[in-house]
Amino acid sequence: MKYHNKRFGFTLAEVLITLGVIGVVAALTLPSVMSNYQKKLIAKQLEKTYADLENLIKSSEVDNGSFEEWDYSLPARDFTEKYFMPYIQLTPCDSHTPVGRCFQTVNHTWYRTYGALETSGAILLSPKYILKDGRSICIYVYQAMYNTQMLKYVWFIVDVNGPRGKSELGKDVFYFTLYNYTYGKKHRGLKLGDIYTAYGGYTIPSDELLDCMESKYHWGANCGLLIQRNGWEVPDNYPIKF
Repeated sequence: MKYHNKRFGFTLAEVLITLGVIGVVAALTLPSVMSNYQKKLIAKQLEKTYADLENLIKSSEVDNGSFEEWDYSLPARDFTEKYFMPYIQLTPCDSHTPVGRCFQTVNHTWYRTYGALETSGAILLSPKYILKDGRSICIYVYQAMYNTQMLKYVWFIVDVNGPRGKSELGKDVFYFTLYNYTYGKKHRGLKLGDIYTAYGGYTIPSDELLDCMESKYHWGANCGLLIQRNGWEVPDNYPIKF
């Protein structure tokens, strides 16, 4: 027996079919909608982080002079305390930091709360902090001679959405580098990406950077550069799925 609604002129079967179609359409389109939303959100957070770091550096320069004259021989923690902590609220990560707040679950990132090396290979111990809004940041300072040139830089590795995301390099964890090299000023200043895009390589074509998840680009360390070059939007052919 069919139920027929006299007021609206449809049967129960027709209602169920309509709801089924709506459900199928929603199942097909919702993942795409959520993916696009995540892309836009991450891109905005990445852009904000870049602007925040620029402002941090400029604020420090008011009291400490140009970043080119800073003492890059200081240990990372001392460097951070001198040049950054007076100008931004940073809470050091320690044994009381809740799990997930300071890179403990990061995939392909070389930093953990206690400085343990990741299985991907290799980096030095670096202090980690939590920003006021929940973003986590790792700061690594380097100074050494390379051939006849003095290399100086600061790596900022930032989880731009803190514990709310998956903390994956290239997806919500990004590298920023404050370059300060003695040969020329072409590459000096704050850049997205890591050391390998600095001396002679920062002008890597964007189509080549589509391989930014490969080992030669440190498994995602330079992917944020693609987003910046695309007008702070995640490209359609970005190598990581959201």
